[in-house]
Amino acid sequence: MRAAVIGAGAEGTANGLGPRLARKIEAMVGGLIESHFPEIEETWDKAEDGKMSLSAKVSIEGSPRKAVVGVKLSWSQKLEAEVEGFLDDPDQRQLPMGENA
Repeated sequence: MRAAVIGAGAEGTANGLGPRLARKIEAMVGGLIESHFPEIEETWDKAEDGKMSLSAKVSIEGSPRKAVVGVKLSWSQKLEAEVEGFLDDPDQRQLPMGENA
């Protein structure tokens, strides 16, 4: 699994938790789809009637100051990918936007 860390910046308080969490989940799901799109597309092309199920499962552990967000993407009945990352820098310091493995 790779970990992504996004700095808290001005939204480091609990008041900004909802928007930060929404952006984090959106980025993680989007990243999984982008990185596995060839496999997803192949499964979709082979699917009966061109229909396929794609689902994402989100888990959150810890407190707002030390939250770990996990996303599991599943398609078809046998294929899946996972990613886990911190909602914010655990030390609450500003980090550049992007991924740090």
